[in-house]
Amino acid sequence: MAALLSVFASAVLAAGEGEALAGACTACHGPEGRSVSGLPTLAGMDRRRFMDRMQAFRNGEGTIMNRIAPAYDEAQTAALADHFAALDRVDDDRRHAP
Repeated sequence: MAALLSVFASAVLAAGEGEALAGACTACHGPEGRSVSGLPTLAGMDRRRFMDRMQAFRNGEGTIMNRIAPAYDEAQTAALADHFAALDRVDDDRRHAP
């Protein structure tokens, strides 16, 4: 039972961390990752796609994101990926990051 509670607590903390970290994303990517500008929407993005894009940014791809992404470690990036993947997807595919 203790092991199960530990796993549950870790999941809750990770979910909370993703939500907390996502606050920094809203300035550019809109409330809850739903873009209101020409920038990509993050809400509903596939977890693997988010992780791959963040890795590409850490490898130097992109413009401003190649300077922001290195600030997040793998656990934080995973928490963000989980957070955005859990949000309702915006129907307009053109607004999702490549």
